[in-house]
Amino acid sequence: MTLEVYDNEHERLDSFLARRVKFLSRTKIASMIKDGLVTVDGDEAKPSYKLSIGEIIDIELPEFQKVEAEPEDIPIEVVHEEDDFLVVNKPQGMLTHPAGSTRTGTLVNAMLHHCKGKLSGMVGTERPGIVHRLDKGTSGLMVVAKDDMAMKHLARLFKERKISKHYVAICKGYLSSSRLIINAPIGRDMNFRWKMSITNDGRSAISRVIELERLNQFTFVEVKPETGRTHQIRVHLSYIGHPILSDSTYGGADSRFDFEYPFLHCRQLTFELFGRQYDFNIDPPKVFQETLQKLRLTKS
Repeated sequence: MTLEVYDNEHERLDSFLARRVKFLSRTKIASMIKDGLVTVDGDEAKPSYKLSIGEIIDIELPEFQKVEAEPEDIPIEVVHEEDDFLVVNKPQGMLTHPAGSTRTGTLVNAMLHHCKGKLSGMVGTERPGIVHRLDKGTSGLMVVAKDDMAMKHLARLFKERKISKHYVAICKGYLSSSRLIINAPIGRDMNFRWKMSITNDGRSAISRVIELERLNQFTFVEVKPETGRTHQIRVHLSYIGHPILSDSTYGGADSRFDFEYPFLHCRQLTFELFGRQYDFNIDPPKVFQETLQKLRLTKS
């Protein structure tokens, strides 16, 4: 991992790393500096070393042991299945693949059982078959690769932006226009590493938003992301002042609605694979539809 010093002239090395590398504890940082795993412009340095603008810090990150995911008999809605891939409807509350201390109950565990272990291993033993991801709280369509050939082609389609994804969401307030294009770069939040934010040095991110229906103090929208950044739709809607209902991370919490997850659902997935066109659609989960109807009924 490489970092460049561009602010806070004369800041201590250990303080700089604690501020910039949030996933490492201060104790771990001190230990890594002591063990020579951190260099400044190619030289080892003490924790108290005072940094200068333009210096380059290289960090040899520790290797994390990866554990192979295990199959589990978890009910999952399979929308479509071929010999080399399948499309599923991921429910809210389910992680796409094992992460951190969560080793079970994920989509990968369910897919390993459903496919009897036949999933592409190109992306490793923790994420077999996973071409793209949905946040834990986001429901909807996902494509899973059974073999390496399908994985290779699907990954290329995503990279070339030839897979079209359409989401629906319930967001706060009313949009300034019935059609919007949000073009704002997204990067890791420097204060909270588990969040994303709009940053000048972030990666390019574009979302197209269409107003579907005005509700009581909320708007039902369709969002087509042109790029695939982490939390992109959630961050972009929050950025323009219309966070997704129940998205407490990005300002969508509302005391009138006691829901655990944001109202965000991948409704449509369209792509061409091996000469055949595919177009899948799936309705939002029951709680989403019931809330939508309730907001319609109370609309003045």
